[in-house]
Amino acid sequence: MAEVFPRSGGLPDPGTFYRVLRGMESEGSVVSSWETPSAGPARRVYTITDNGREQLDGWVLSLQRDIEAMSNFLRAYHALAGDRRTDAPDQAGNPPTPRSSL
Repeated sequence: MAEVFPRSGGLPDPGTFYRVLRGMESEGSVVSSWETPSAGPARRVYTITDNGREQLDGWVLSLQRDIEAMSNFLRAYHALAGDRRTDAPDQAGNPPTPRSSL
């Protein structure tokens, strides 16, 4: 999960994900079914619904707006602070390009 949802504060307890998924299922955002593999225990598989896809699209749009706002803030901060750090973003808000030491 950490590879899919990288966070600076770490991941919530796995039980939290299942509680959220159950709530999403009751709202109609996902549906679940049991999958029984030839080896190993049965597991619940979740599939996003059309309603869930619309919600996800809205969340992505909101995240994109938040990222843009944070990038604008960081650019303004570095410009006003006269930040001379080598790890400051460029004018477009892009992360610095690593420099090799010779």
